[in-house]
Amino acid sequence: MSRSAGIFVGAYYYLTLNHLVHASWGILGMLWVLGRHMADAYSAEDHVGLEALASYWHATDIIWLSIFSLFYVLA
Repeated sequence: MSRSAGIFVGAYYYLTLNHLVHASWGILGMLWVLGRHMADAYSAEDHVGLEALASYWHATDIIWLSIFSLFYVLA
């Protein structure tokens, strides 16, 4: 294995671990929002937590899809 292949694999696994961390935070956020929803904490006027979670999840998704697509093209 060449040195550049080792760097690529190391970066790939680092980004995969980083993705796991961000996905875990998103899932914990979903559980939090679900718990608050079950407790009737949201209304038609007050749903900021839902919007914040949706923004986080979709921004994270777009970023990681872009990063892994780039790795696919570079490989």
